[in-house]
Amino acid sequence: MHQNLIFTRRRFMGSALSSASLGLAITPEIARSAGSKPVMVLLDDIPPEASASQLFSFLDPILSLNIAVGCLVRLDGRSQQALQKNPELLAQMVRLTNDYPGLAQLIPYAPALGAQTEYMQMRLAGDAQSACLRLFEPVLGGTDPKSLLTIASDLPEGALPVIAGIRSAGFRSILLLPKAASASSVWLNADGVQQVQGGLRLPVDLSRSAITNAVLGEIKAADPVVIIAGFPKGGDLSDDSYFQKGAALGDGVSLALADGGVFQTLPSDLMLKSGDRFQRYIVLCVTDAGTDGGSNSLVDALAKKGLPYSILRNLDRRPDQSMSASVGEDACWLVASDSTQSPVEILDTVFARTSDSILQPGQTGLACVAMAGTFSANNAEALQGLDAILNLASGENGVVGVDGNGILRLRPQVTFATGQTSRKLALLNGDNFEPLRDAIVVLQGDAFQSAREIEAAVAALTSLSAREDTIVTEISGYVEAVTVRDQAAELLKAAKRIPTTLNSKPSEMGSTENLMQDAKLAWSYFDRLTDPGTGLVPATAWLEDGEILSYDFATMWDTASVILATVSAHSLGLIDKDEFESRLMLLLLSLADQPFAGLNLPAGISSTTGGSPGDKRYDASDTSRLLAALKILDAYSPVDFSIEQIVSRWDLGKTLRDGVPQTASGLRFQSAYRSNYAGYVGRGFEQWGFEVASPYSMSTDLSGFDSRVAILHTAAKLGPIGTEPHLLDGVEFGFSDAAYAMSEALFAAQYVEYQKTGQLVCVSEAPINREPWFIYQGFQLGDVEVPWTVETLDPSPRFTTRGFRRAVSMVNSKAAYLWHFVRPGEYSSQLVDHVRQNASIPSLGFAPGVPSAPHVTRPSYSDVNTNGVILQAIAFGLNGARPAIEWRA
Repeated sequence: MHQNLIFTRRRFMGSALSSASLGLAITPEIARSAGSKPVMVLLDDIPPEASASQLFSFLDPILSLNIAVGCLVRLDGRSQQALQKNPELLAQMVRLTNDYPGLAQLIPYAPALGAQTEYMQMRLAGDAQSACLRLFEPVLGGTDPKSLLTIASDLPEGALPVIAGIRSAGFRSILLLPKAASASSVWLNADGVQQVQGGLRLPVDLSRSAITNAVLGEIKAADPVVIIAGFPKGGDLSDDSYFQKGAALGDGVSLALADGGVFQTLPSDLMLKSGDRFQRYIVLCVTDAGTDGGSNSLVDALAKKGLPYSILRNLDRRPDQSMSASVGEDACWLVASDSTQSPVEILDTVFARTSDSILQPGQTGLACVAMAGTFSANNAEALQGLDAILNLASGENGVVGVDGNGILRLRPQVTFATGQTSRKLALLNGDNFEPLRDAIVVLQGDAFQSAREIEAAVAALTSLSAREDTIVTEISGYVEAVTVRDQAAELLKAAKRIPTTLNSKPSEMGSTENLMQDAKLAWSYFDRLTDPGTGLVPATAWLEDGEILSYDFATMWDTASVILATVSAHSLGLIDKDEFESRLMLLLLSLADQPFAGLNLPAGISSTTGGSPGDKRYDASDTSRLLAALKILDAYSPVDFSIEQIVSRWDLGKTLRDGVPQTASGLRFQSAYRSNYAGYVGRGFEQWGFEVASPYSMSTDLSGFDSRVAILHTAAKLGPIGTEPHLLDGVEFGFSDAAYAMSEALFAAQYVEYQKTGQLVCVSEAPINREPWFIYQGFQLGDVEVPWTVETLDPSPRFTTRGFRRAVSMVNSKAAYLWHFVRPGEYSSQLVDHVRQNASIPSLGFAPGVPSAPHVTRPSYSDVNTNGVILQAIAFGLNGARPAIEWRA
């Protein structure tokens, strides 16, 4: 077959080109010296079902003209599955890169990468590199596959993006390719990745002359020149037909190149030929030999030379047995191949030994493990919270780059073991490292048995670090250099590192006796203030001249808190069956309706005494909380409260627009998805069968850690996040993905702020005893100057000042109890103790919070939501940490 193709090629060339034209195909080296414009030719749309002979037949006449071609390998799910079933095609791709060195390059194509956030760009790059390694490893005959250097993606619409984080997966260049044609440009990003965007897509089946004219036009207009050709359509073509089409493309491009002023190159070589300054990282790791010699002597020598390194310490040894770290050392914890620790135990041990550095703001500590044994990808999820995993097991390729758990996966390229020192020292010569590939070098602590060997190794490393094209660094320095710092991902990791004890044993969540006393105090608000005629409870009450006064109105949110407080009190044994039923029968009869825009809807605000009808408005957020409470009551009690009839009398379905609940503002409806209460709003409606759109819409391909990061990116656009309503979501129905992501991020942010300032932080909504009477404390995700926010419904400038924020900020009482049971641990226990000591009002339950500023007077007022949610939280904990929807009377 190969000889026939060569013969056909000669016959074709003889009929199509003159002998002078044959001489116009020039090598890349000659082209580089002849001109300054780079020309790259890419082949797209290679069908994963194509035969090996079809691919070779098409490319052979092109490569034989010394025209370098980057072959785009599409990595969507269908293509990957088809390629796995076509090992002959995969093997042919590998043979082309081996048989035509410098002329053929494989380039993974991840179409969506360019339009993603920086974090997801980094993640998709890792997925693409890992997918290629998995695809090609079976056809390499036992040879370890090398990471690919270039990745491609679609050119997104709008402003040109700056691609970030893809170097973590081994890529040194990226191509952003247009759907048709787009002006091209090239630059070097801050992380040393060359970015090329734009180019010209050639229509399939153009004639040779049309190809020449199109390429000449692009050469005249563009710099760099990127030509994207498509693989011929029609799987039933003969190999000879593929050859003819490849010859037309090769000859057309060759004629255009012959016009001069250009040089032809592969994308991965463009950086080397561009004159840009490029550097590679050599990451130095030294294993702890556990003796006074070996690695100790080596690291002393490295430290004296000022060479950075990471020390791989044995995780199974007691902390006092580990070698002491010198200045500049960077610890990564080595899990031995025979270790019996589970992933959870590994994680707990690593965090316990590194908590001083990884949880302190401003510290650069790294949560890293080196796995000496076979590492299962299934274990990675259990290791969430780590920054990096160094896979030391030989023959284990697996995942590279940042994986789906936010962990950077690394593999050593050179390992020095006992008895190999002299033979391998020559490998530390800088010329032995590929210029564009970062490398990890592992020096086992017992590999150097003499001062002479240590001296030789350190001299080689010192010489290597002196090169302009090389940066010797430790793991933490490498992670900092090649990954994207993403606040959402960092908060989710930090949440995993905070000491906590998740359990369902009341005895381990604090004294049951103390908690029951707290519950009784919270219930006293309802016991004292429930109106005997309506069963409703005023929103707020306060002490004045020895008397209790109250604001005798309630929103539907307030009324929902009364329902849930009553359910909680009954589940805790604070009230008996008769009182439970009589209270709720009366309250449900008092639920008011109101007409709005021709619809019958729940009243926005009701008088708790049955007097004034209150404010005529409709609030979807308040209604959603009421719907949640009614669903929980309906599931909890065997008594028929006719709840379905109550809900059915409201025209709630007509308030949805494309699945989005609407709130009445003036005489018009508007979306209730205007803050991060949106997820909870949707949850309440969902309980009654309404089809509700998610406010956190994203790709359905995302899951787990990726999904949570994406949720937080969306949440940042909706505004600050607070303890409520996200923890309410968890204690009432079990966490939704969105509520869990935001609660984890907020808990981490609060804890880190406490570590930084020493001041307890616990934010949520609360009434205050001054204008504007109600505040929403929260944490604003994103790059903002003041992340800790206080928002009000009054836009007056005086409520936006730093002084106002300081005066009204508090440790929120109900939020403290929610955290105590959702995130039990030392910090949340401190929060509850602080509230118990400083916010208890014997005759009214709990104040909304404890002022953060020391000069602010301790509050003497309370409210229905503070006491209701505290009851919910305690009942959640003492009912086995099960969500309220699962409780039964």
